[in-house]
Amino acid sequence: MFPTFTIMRLRAFLLIIIIVVAYCIFNWEDLNEPSYLHEKSVPAENVYSYKNVVGPMDKSVISKPPATSWRKYQTENPSALSILLTDTLSGWLGIVHGLKNIGIPVSITTDVNTAIQHETVLVYPIISGKVLTKQELQKLAAIPRNGGNLIGVNVYGGGLNEVFGFESIVANSSYNQLLIPDPNVTKFTEEFNKYEEQNIILTNPVDFPDEMPTNAYTKARTPLIVYKQDSAAFLTYKDYGVGHAFAFGLDLGNYFLRYMNERGFNAYRGYANQYAPGMDVILRILKNIYTNTNNVVTIGTVPFNKDFSLILTHDIDFTKSIVNTVDYANMENSLGVKATYFIQTKYIKDWNDDIFLTEENIKYLNIIKSLGMEIASHSISHSRMFSEFPLGTGEEYYPRYRPFVQEQLTTYNASIFGELRVSKFLLEKLVNNVNVISFRPGHLEYPFALPQALESSGYKYSSSVTANNVQTHLPYMLMYNREFESEMDLVEIPVTIEDELGVPLIQRLDSSIALAKSISSYGGVINVLIHTDKTGDKLKYERTLIEKLKSDAWVGTIKDLGNWWYLRNQVDMSVSKNKDFYEVKITNPERAPIYGLTINIPESWDRKGAIIRNGKKSIVIDSVIADTILIFHKQNDIR
Repeated sequence: MFPTFTIMRLRAFLLIIIIVVAYCIFNWEDLNEPSYLHEKSVPAENVYSYKNVVGPMDKSVISKPPATSWRKYQTENPSALSILLTDTLSGWLGIVHGLKNIGIPVSITTDVNTAIQHETVLVYPIISGKVLTKQELQKLAAIPRNGGNLIGVNVYGGGLNEVFGFESIVANSSYNQLLIPDPNVTKFTEEFNKYEEQNIILTNPVDFPDEMPTNAYTKARTPLIVYKQDSAAFLTYKDYGVGHAFAFGLDLGNYFLRYMNERGFNAYRGYANQYAPGMDVILRILKNIYTNTNNVVTIGTVPFNKDFSLILTHDIDFTKSIVNTVDYANMENSLGVKATYFIQTKYIKDWNDDIFLTEENIKYLNIIKSLGMEIASHSISHSRMFSEFPLGTGEEYYPRYRPFVQEQLTTYNASIFGELRVSKFLLEKLVNNVNVISFRPGHLEYPFALPQALESSGYKYSSSVTANNVQTHLPYMLMYNREFESEMDLVEIPVTIEDELGVPLIQRLDSSIALAKSISSYGGVINVLIHTDKTGDKLKYERTLIEKLKSDAWVGTIKDLGNWWYLRNQVDMSVSKNKDFYEVKITNPERAPIYGLTINIPESWDRKGAIIRNGKKSIVIDSVIADTILIFHKQNDIR
């Protein structure tokens, strides 16, 4: 028999086990919740108190929008590129957004007879006898023979192999890189003379092996782009003398959406500071195809027909940074430019840093505001865990909202709504005459719910990703929940250059100018992120960069470019031919003024005020408010 004390020990041990198990069962959810969901008392001395400041007191509410209907882009514009949908549940929104980003007017239809009235027809997402009748396929086959452009995506069948100039199609999801072997084969690719343009990474084969469905075309007559692994054709080309046929071996809509929603496949050579035109190369090829037809116009990507947009931004997320903002703003103002200052509204002392959004320091923000700079939000906690924060209630307010960063990967009392609502409220309450509508998260942490949380909190513009991550140097419209079905009226402007990776900024001046030159070849954006924790060489770098680039760039804030881009993307343009002239109708449904709208026109058109820049003929319209009609004559005609 066991001694009495041994039995008592055993009973006590079993009792402890039972208590622990019971606790775990009843508190299982709490034990598995991230630390930021748990309440943590923050000492009063760690929280800065603003006199008579409480809010916001309204509630932010998210209403999930319905899926965007393809009929939204069903227009009566005969000069637009026609997208013939063979599956209305596909990723067609990616095609629309991509084409509009590069400036191509689009019109969607599900009717072949409607599509073939256009000179350029893009059939998406597949061409097959299963989705098109024999008669419809024959009508599509006639497009290049009749002088038009036929663009197929995933040509699976229907007997059109010969029309596009290949023998068969083979599925292979292991392809991860594209190559333009000889850009001089056609005028559609001859502009791509840089390594990054000729070598496009689709996926990271280590992180995402066999993830992207691709198709290869065998024995292609003229392969313009091939898969680097085995030189199988990704993009085929057949010249009919009067017209052309092209076939892509990838679901372009899904590809564009994956990257614009930062759900891509890590297809970058570096996180930032490098040329990353993967998506843009395909869009530029589509633009070259579209503009090869007669009498079409496109919309410029830069205000006032400049070569590129230069956006200067600063992240203020360190105690000394807020004081240094005045030195940067004075320098920018002296050069006649404006910048965006993303302010961390830090009113809680924690692991990250001390409190620096004090009433004493607000004076610096008022100074830079008076110099014309944009004041924007850079969150409150600047947590590395922001992408994992819960959405929150939409009722978070100061002083009750108290996010506390205990260590790098532990944040308490935090929510997405809290970071957005309270930071915006405090800046608008404390800084003179400020309307905060731009946001950048700390560390570019990017939660899936951010787009809808931004919209319901009153923001319009975001700079939350790097261009390298999303494979485009153009702004673009965001999607609900970073998904594929519902578009939103929010503009994302990706970061191009940042100051914390690699060698010091001052040593990267030449490479920054070279990067700007690459992006300027098609009117992209150079969004420069500089922390103001130091002046010295950082300040010198920015000053020199502005001086070197200013003459060729349109320079503005996130808000300025975001507003222009949103209005530009609502515009539609149609061309009609009359006996002696061409008429271009610009439709502006927003009825808000668009300043410096640029339209690119054919070389054979003539009009007073037309200018040639980078080999393209363009007209700049100082202001477009209502619908506008422009008249163009052929060269040498009497005006």
